[in-house]
Amino acid sequence: MSTHDLSLLDIPEIANFADKVHFQEAFVVKNGKAEMSFDYRIRAGEAQSRNAIALMKHIGLELG
Repeated sequence: MSTHDLSLLDIPEIANFADKVHFQEAFVVKNGKAEMSFDYRIRAGEAQSRNAIALMKHIGLELG
């Protein structure tokens, strides 16, 4: 399962049978356009970044 809903990690029926892994993303700006890329290496543990928030900022959305 893949999810951005971190609360699922607290459900014993899921947490007891799942390993926490993540991909790492990189943002670059080319010709004024933000691009997100992944290296597709599986890393152990919960993701340390929140790429959806970073992506929203890159496209100019105001976050409160």
